[in-house]
Amino acid sequence: MRRLSAQYIFDGERYYKLATLVVDEQSDTIYLEQNTLPYQEHSCVEFYNGVICYNPNKKSDVVLLENFDFEHFTRTAKTTEKRLL
Repeated sequence: MRRLSAQYIFDGERYYKLATLVVDEQSDTIYLEQNTLPYQEHSCVEFYNGVICYNPNKKSDVVLLENFDFEHFTRTAKTTEKRLL
């Protein structure tokens, strides 16, 4: 099981601030855990700087957008995409 977190996680509809994306590679499931308390680092959570984008129905489509414009929530000319799964 992998636990991924970033400044924001985007599910195609909404941005979630400092949430955790849980990927169960054995059962091929993926789900989002939202934080209700102030963010704290936890062991076994991979933290990335940027936005993790995923499709709740496709585990293979998890990507990280680095150098993202958080002020306007949009990509810039410097934004890069990195596949996480």
